[in-house]
Amino acid sequence: PAHARTHARQCVQGRASCACSCTFRYRSKAIAGSCEILMCAAGVARSALASAALVSRGSASLVLRGAFSMQAAGIHTGLNYQERPPSGRRTGRNIGEHANMAHDLQDVHVLTDIDIGDARGIAAKLDKEGFELRAATSGCEDFQNETAIANFYAATSDVVKACSGADRVAVFDHTLRKSGVSDLNSLDGKSAAGAVVRVHCDYTPSSGPVRLAALAEGGQVDLPKAPSRFAFINVWRNIDREHPVLTNPLAVCAADSVDLSDAWPYLMMYETRTGENYAIDNSNSHQHRWFYYPQMKWDEALVFKVYDSREDGPRFVFHTAFNDPTTPADAPPRQSVEVRTIAMWD
Repeated sequence: PAHARTHARQCVQGRASCACSCTFRYRSKAIAGSCEILMCAAGVARSALASAALVSRGSASLVLRGAFSMQAAGIHTGLNYQERPPSGRRTGRNIGEHANMAHDLQDVHVLTDIDIGDARGIAAKLDKEGFELRAATSGCEDFQNETAIANFYAATSDVVKACSGADRVAVFDHTLRKSGVSDLNSLDGKSAAGAVVRVHCDYTPSSGPVRLAALAEGGQVDLPKAPSRFAFINVWRNIDREHPVLTNPLAVCAADSVDLSDAWPYLMMYETRTGENYAIDNSNSHQHRWFYYPQMKWDEALVFKVYDSREDGPRFVFHTAFNDPTTPADAPPRQSVEVRTIAMWD
């Protein structure tokens, strides 16, 4: 990418610095070699840049000083952040046509250049970054079969319980998704919805408790007493046994790199309820540390938080499907399932 080549050239000239106070300094050598740029916390440069276009002689080596964060080599692409609405308008969309529809909603996106690191190169954990990858050998062969779904839910509950340490985990629904489908919502859990290519998080500080109460009232979650802590945790999986995910993979943003003052409610107007998740603008996107797991297979599960009532750790993991510029032209459609769970501590 042009911005990375520029940064590399500044590095060679000994004058590159970035917002996170890293300093890149070129150390000249008399032998030919390559120049490698590592991404700093501000996301200014990517790794693995060839030096042939940058230096005619010598090799480049980097010295990093000050506070910095290594990010594994990944890809450069565009993510859809949200545009803030003007006065008198709200952010969101209507889910279907019904009496509860709102007519003051807007849903405008701003495509923003972002570097997404390869999460396979880091040891991300649910209670640190807010996400982690887990082995999950139990899949669901038939999402039309209620028994198969129940068994799949039980196995998913075990995965979430193991990585969260919760006392109880309840699975309350799932959504099948397939790239190329235009409808973003499938309310029956049997037909596939499209991939959501918008940076968002599923809950806000206020909507998390409201959703828990609604699930308990509707009998989807057994809540004999109020938990001391609860967290909504999603599990995202490839359901295509034959192919890894190559099209529209899922990216997740490290929770500690997001300033929630940049986020605001995104309303989802259903016929019988109003959902509220988080939208975020791109004003501080250069600080966001994005990751994905390339070529996820059917026996892998990406587990990530979308709400946690505990306030001294990761609470909201923003995420989005995205267009991977390395996707082959003949890649099969992405077929995935996102399973929604609630973890509870007594």
